[in-house]
Formats: sequence, C-alpha cells, structure tokens
Amino acid sequence: MRIRMHASHLLATLFMVGTIVFINLLSLQYFVRLDLTQDSKYTLADASRKTVQSLPDVVVVQAYFSRDLPSPYASYARYTKDLLEEYRIAADGNFAFSFTNPAAQQAHEQAAQVQQLQRDIFGQTVHPPTQTELDLAHIGVEPVQVKVIEDDAEKMRQIYMGLVIHYQDRYETIPFVHDMGNLEKNLTVLMRKLVDSSQPVLGFVDTYDGMRTNKLRQLLAASVQIKPLNPDHVGSLDDVDALLFVGKPQEASLTTIQAIENFLVSGRNALFLLDAFDIHPSSFAVAAALPQQLEQQGIYTLLQRYGVRLGRQLVGDVQCAKVPIQQQIGDQLLTRCVPYPFTPTVVDFDADNPITHKLRGVVWPFAAALTAADVPTSLSATVLARSSDKSWLESPPCNTNPQRNWNATQTAPSGAQALLLEIKGKFLPEEIAPQQQSIDDNLAKIVVAGSSALVWDSSLQTKANVDLALNLIDSMVADNDLLHMRTREFIDVPLRQDISPIDRRLLKYGNIIGAPLFLVLIGLFRWSLRELYRKTIRAKLLDPGKRNKRDPSILL
Repeated sequence: MRIRMHASHLLATLFMVGTIVFINLLSLQYFVRLDLTQDSKYTLADASRKTVQSLPDVVVVQAYFSRDLPSPYASYARYTKDLLEEYRIAADGNFAFSFTNPAAQQAHEQAAQVQQLQRDIFGQTVHPPTQTELDLAHIGVEPVQVKVIEDDAEKMRQIYMGLVIHYQDRYETIPFVHDMGNLEKNLTVLMRKLVDSSQPVLGFVDTYDGMRTNKLRQLLAASVQIKPLNPDHVGSLDDVDALLFVGKPQEASLTTIQAIENFLVSGRNALFLLDAFDIHPSSFAVAAALPQQLEQQGIYTLLQRYGVRLGRQLVGDVQCAKVPIQQQIGDQLLTRCVPYPFTPTVVDFDADNPITHKLRGVVWPFAAALTAADVPTSLSATVLARSSDKSWLESPPCNTNPQRNWNATQTAPSGAQALLLEIKGKFLPEEIAPQQQSIDDNLAKIVVAGSSALVWDSSLQTKANVDLALNLIDSMVADNDLLHMRTREFIDVPLRQDISPIDRRLLKYGNIIGAPLFLVLIGLFRWSLRELYRKTIRAKLLDPGKRNKRDPSILL
C-alpha cells in the first residue's frame, strides 16, 4: 500500500512539474498579461501600437540608467523597461532597446584621471569630465543631482535616467525620465517625429507678440511646426493645417477675418483663446474692460456668424485657485496665499469629448462666459467646460484686488457658466445658406475659450493646464489618438470633498489596520482547517474501531 501511495505521489508531482514547464514554454510563444489598473496604464495605447506596427525601419531606444537607483527612481526604471518591452512585442521586429549604466563606463576612465585632479579657486577638488560624460552631454543626456539617504545621512548623488531614440541617421532625446504619466506619449510622439519628418503646420496668431506664450511654444515644438502670423494680415493659409488665435479679438483686421473664414470653409480647424478684458500679465489684474463698440470688430463678428457670443462680464467662482499676495506686517513684508475667485479651478468637463476626457483642476484666470445662440443648422455646439454652481458674473468696472473683502460683497451665485465651446460641422460662406450645400464634406470645428490666460506661462505651471493646451492643439491637427494617452496618469484617486470626517477616519484606519487584519484572519482560518484535519487523522489512528484500511488518508 505504501509503495502504491508513493508511486501515485510521484506521478502527481511529475504531472505538476510537467504542466508548469509546458505553460512556461507556451508563454514564450503566446504572451498574455492582465492589466487591471483603472486607466490601463501598463498597456500600450492604440496610438502607440499603431505607431510601432507601421514603422518602416527599426527604431532603437538606448536607455541610460544608473544602477542601484534610490526610491522612487528605481520604480521609474522598472516601468520604463516594462514599457519598452511592450513596444518591442507590439512592433514585431522593428523595435529594439538596451539599458546602459554610464557609471560602469566612467569608472575605468576616472581611474585613469586620478593623477589629473584639479582644484578650483575655493580649493575644492574638480574632476575633469570623462569621455562618457562628454558623449552623453553631446546627445542631450545630462546627469541629475538627487537627494538620497545613505549611512543614516542625507547626501547628494548624481544619477542618469535618459532615453535616446534612434531611427536611421536621426535621433531624439528624453534627457531625464521623471513623468511616468506622459512617458509613453512622449516616446510615441518622438517616434512619429523621427519616422515622418513632415510635421503639421500650426498657424499661430498672437496679439501679444509671444510675450506671454513662450512656454506654450516650447511645448508645441515637439509635435507641430509653428508658423507665426500677423493679426493685421495673416497672408496665405494654404500651407497651414490648423490655426491658433491668442489674445484680443478686436485686433484682427478685415482681411484676416476673410482669410480665417475661407480657412474654415476649406474644412480645417481653428482654436480661439480670446480676452474680453485687458489683463496685466504680472499682477493678473484687469486694467480695463475692452470698449463695448469693439464687439462689432475682429473675431467677434466671425464668431457671431457661427452663433458664439463672448460675454462682457467676468466669471467669479467660489471654487478657485489661490494666489500669493504680499502684506506688510510691522517692519516685515510677508507673502501668503489667498483664494481668488477670478481664477476659477474648473473640474466640470465633458467626459465624452477626447479634448476634455478625464481633465480636472484647470486654472482658468479672468474668463468671460460664452453662449451659443442662433447656431447655423450646418453646425452643432457643445459646451466642453463649465464653472461650478457657485459662480457668478461681475460687470465692469470689476474690483480685482485679491485682498478684497469677499464676505462683504453683494455677489449671489448664478449657476455654472460655459467657459469652453466646440462648434463643428460645415462652415459655409456668409452668402450661402446651409440648405443650398451638402454638409457631408469639408467638416471642420472651432473651439472657443473666453480667456487666453489659461495658456500663459504663469498658468502652464499647472499640469492640468498643460494637458488641456496640448489636447486642444492635438485635436486641431486631427491627432485624436494622442488625446487619451495624456490623461492616463499615475495618480492617487482622492476622496470626495463631501465625505464626512467619521467616514474619513473609518477609511483611514480601515486601510491601515483592515488589510493586515484580513490576512491574519485568512491565516487563522487555514490553520484551524489544518488542525481539524490533524485531529481527525489522530482519532482514526488511536481508535481501532474507526480505522478503515481502504481509507488512504490514514497514511498521509
């Protein structure tokens, strides 16, 4: 009996080992991985998959990462490697990558330079750069100083975390990998740029002469080619794929309006970020509202033709951002941050539109409300963003002093206000009625915002503003595949603001104590089952009347 039982155990063990080996061999040919994260952040987006599957030649990514990275940079390196592996699998032969530790290459060179150490004017030792450091700096990969804890002390350490994407004789660089949420999007955009050198052309009309939108231009440079245009005379728009108008709407001349109208009629898209108020860029104060008669000039007239009205009142909102102010207390000048209703924090976006999908927390300074009325039948209007229900409209002259006593003001919430409008369909010349022409071809869209300050250099310090700005431009150049990639964030989902303090404490201590306690209970349950089984076997062995020679459990 024992020999038979040992033989059956051996066969079961061999069968189990064989099954594991077979599954591992099968996984080499058919790789499957489940991604249960909310945004599928560990799965390639459709845009990335299409990009690598259509590569005409091999793209090689060289990753320069230091070894033994401190937290959280070690997790960045693991995610980068996993992401590159996903690209390699999807590309089916036209994508390769490798990881290199620059410190290993520097060690040999630095050993040879020991005799060449120099000192600066302060007497500190200066290490001359190695050839590896010079080579990496030449291609745009620079080391970064980070704080680490070693030997119970805080120290500064120099690390590399850069990527270089090679395609044929061209390359692009990501100098430092730190934004996990946008890493896939950046890689895909750079690969597209390398493979197809002909970027979309964005016509940029800036009534501020670029003084307030330098960062926006830097962000757009990776994906589009910017063509500056004069608001007085934009010239030919034949080589322009999309149009961006930023600033004062009345400064567009009649010839510019006619050129933009023809541009829309041809089926191309335009984005208008318009200021109904004269805003001081440094203090964020409204110097004066634009004259009422200017509503019959410039971009105003064009938008009214399509049913869009730009309000003459300033949107205030209790749900707002804080701004720093300086206050003299005694002989000291102190800086503190105060809520400022004229910089609403917008969270109410159209979740179904790819432009505003999953956007939250966009700072929207000095906005005018938008309305859509008498929209032509060939067009449709959609509100993409609104202020909160606790917002109101304030007529000029507006008191925009951040230290204003808001408790004493006679402001009553009037409900949510439209801040971003999308008009799409068939744009027809003014002399042609919609029923006289088919609207099945040359479809286009315009997106209108009642403030350009949301893309100024100061506002683009907020990541949500950066995402919105880039989404708007991507939608203009018909690159909708990239829109969903930008909002796949590595973020913690916050609790609702209206949750009670008791529920907050229950959730807090439930996370701290509940998970370990659950595992302990599972362990106790399994232990009790095993003890019960042992007692049953012991009772059968000690009581001859309960023995059963045919019961194999006695021999276990």
